[in-house]
Amino acid sequence: MNPSVPTPDIFTQQTPLYELEPRPQKVCRQFSIGDVTIPTHRFGQSIGDSDSSLVSSGLIEPEDLDGLPPCEDPDQNDSKRKHSISGYDRINHSRLAPPLPIYDVRSSVKTPGEPKAHEWRTAAARMKFQAADCYRLAQWGVKKTHRGTCVLVPEDWRNLDPMLLRNLFDLESCPSGQARRLRYHYANHGTAYARALAWFAKPKRSGVELDNFVGDGPYQQMEASHTCHHDACIIHITYEAAHINHDRKKCCLRARRLRQEGEDVPEHCDDHNSPCLLQHAALATNEVYSIQFDVLRQARRLPTDLNPFRRPRRHQFSTFEGYLPCRFTAVKVHPDDLEFDCPVSRRKSCKPDLFCKFCKRIRAFDSLAGFWGHVVHKHDGIEIPKRLEEIRRTATEWRIYSEQQEGGKKGQSTLKRIEQALRADFDWEIVLAWELR
Repeated sequence: MNPSVPTPDIFTQQTPLYELEPRPQKVCRQFSIGDVTIPTHRFGQSIGDSDSSLVSSGLIEPEDLDGLPPCEDPDQNDSKRKHSISGYDRINHSRLAPPLPIYDVRSSVKTPGEPKAHEWRTAAARMKFQAADCYRLAQWGVKKTHRGTCVLVPEDWRNLDPMLLRNLFDLESCPSGQARRLRYHYANHGTAYARALAWFAKPKRSGVELDNFVGDGPYQQMEASHTCHHDACIIHITYEAAHINHDRKKCCLRARRLRQEGEDVPEHCDDHNSPCLLQHAALATNEVYSIQFDVLRQARRLPTDLNPFRRPRRHQFSTFEGYLPCRFTAVKVHPDDLEFDCPVSRRKSCKPDLFCKFCKRIRAFDSLAGFWGHVVHKHDGIEIPKRLEEIRRTATEWRIYSEQQEGGKKGQSTLKRIEQALRADFDWEIVLAWELR
């Protein structure tokens, strides 16, 4: 390489991968064919070890190149396959290009021979996620176009009906700002729901972006940033480099400091391309949840609450903004963004809601065994008769649900435990014999 030409290090933590100029750098990824691991060129003009040099060195046979994963040529359709670069490209670009890494790409467990989570690049995956996202928002009474307020859905609320939550919710049971984040799983790969939302916001993703998404390659990490600064929100999300996400913390601190000092809080910041929503950030977590249930009330055309929430004793601000309209003009809901029609349940039958009555905060569970294990191991301070009563109550509900199911997979061990829980001689020794986790 010509020593007079500076060679930037494009793979440091200081240089975002997708902000390179004057042209995108081309990356060699490794993929296994038989017993040989060779670079795969994810772009039409790759730089590095060429296919011809691999053939001439005797490492692979020419016909092996036909087994490489498809490349993405920005100048051609996805149906075009291109795995090598022309001699012109090598001669004119290889001397000026920086050295590029060769790294391993993890293989998919579900479909060996394909990169990990390759299904996440398909249109089917995007359509499925967007349908599920619209359904979840409709449950909370808003459409996809809604941006005026947050919709917070922690992992513990995953399978609970918002109307049930509305009846159970109070400021004492409000999830904290550090509650477990909602997750999304598809095709043997799972990630935070907000990260999936940011990923599917773009119609097409490249192979290099997929590597970054699943954690392969020496790229700067990309994260799902909450411009509202509420981690459980599933609306105000953007996809950006990790260092930009971390830089947003100062905006949140600024917004809350201004509110504590009684000064006006701007609608947004001027420091980021996707600006921070400062008035949303100035709201406490319990205020955001209270406003969220107020929006749900409007969408379901319910009367105004007769006993509204009052300012908690240990509230960090002098006022409690738990209803609309509030003092922050940017926090609002437009009538056109309300979903007045309650969505039909996607469940084939009415699956009982499992939530722990012994926990201080509302927490839901996906499985009966998981719920029983939680009751056994996490609530030693609760009297055994009360815990037995809770196990028996949920066993009764799930036996009815199991009888209503038409086909489907039924866990024999769970059905056996249900029958044991409904017997007259049911006691704590039987529960311990279940060896719940």
